Amino acid sequence: MERVFKILGAVFAALGAVFLTVGIGLYCAMRTAMPALAFAPIGFAFFVFGVTFLACAGMRRRRLRRLREAGERVDAQLVEVGRSWSMSVNGLYPWVVRCQAEDPLTGRVYLFQSDAVWYDPSPYLAGLVSLPVYVQPGNWRRYAVDLAAVLPPDGLR
Repeated sequence: MERVFKILGAVFAALGAVFLTVGIGLYCAMRTAMPALAFAPIGFAFFVFGVTFLACAGMRRRRLRRLREAGERVDAQLVEVGRSWSMSVNGLYPWVVRCQAEDPLTGRVYLFQSDAVWYDPSPYLAGLVSLPVYVQPGNWRRYAVDLAAVLPPDGLR
């Protein structure tokens, strides 16, 4: 999903910059506001969307890196491997791995779901009972399921 945000962000930011530049260039060349009114607002909107997509991808990547570096590692029991029906790309639904762990301080059981995997990870998880999950200390709702240690890197996108 991060890859999609990067691509969309780059495309929208580039289109926005082009439209914004063309609008300003036409305004300067023709000394009339009409071309600028047509191109500049569209370019500005595209540019803002693009930068937003890039910022979201960057924040997500930083959050996951922080969790892996400074988070508390928990070995969560593997519950199931299934489809994520909340998202589809070209009519295909990604696979997700769900696991659960109990917070020793509160006794509450948390269910964790991995990021999207675009192939069936079941053969790679055969025989595993638990997976590493990195949680933010004090807030187990912020987590990252670490599939990188188990799955080949080609499918993690």
